[in-house]
Amino acid sequence: VLIDSGMSTNSLRRASKKGVDLRSAAEVRWATCVGGVALYVFGVSFYGEGGHVAICGASGGALLVIVARWCFAWRDEKAFIGSMLAKLAGLSIVIELLFIFIHPDKTAYWVDVLYTALTQGPLMLLFALVLLGRGWIVCVPCVGPWLVQVLG
Repeated sequence: VLIDSGMSTNSLRRASKKGVDLRSAAEVRWATCVGGVALYVFGVSFYGEGGHVAICGASGGALLVIVARWCFAWRDEKAFIGSMLAKLAGLSIVIELLFIFIHPDKTAYWVDVLYTALTQGPLMLLFALVLLGRGWIVCVPCVGPWLVQVLG
């Protein structure tokens, strides 16, 4: 309705042109946003315990940028950021827990590097996608509309 009446944001219009389902696109779910931040902080706390203080600090800084971007975003973008935060931080936690159960001894260098890369991957992707926003993500050839649909 908003798109048909011309009362939408640029990112919603771009996503609509690419065929993305935009039902409840501007519905900010506070539990999802708060849960996403909690998952993010929980996941990053493992790095501090493991002695990766630099990664922990960088992830904390990234979270501050994500929260700042959320605070100054339009309502539809807030909903998108909150949804992405919960899904990708949750994915990072699942990878982390699987890794801990499969290979609890992270003393070998290659195991530690693999652990860090696999658990930080979703968080780095989240940071990049939050900076881009829905309107630019949807413009990525082939995978853009799919990413917006899955993460939104």
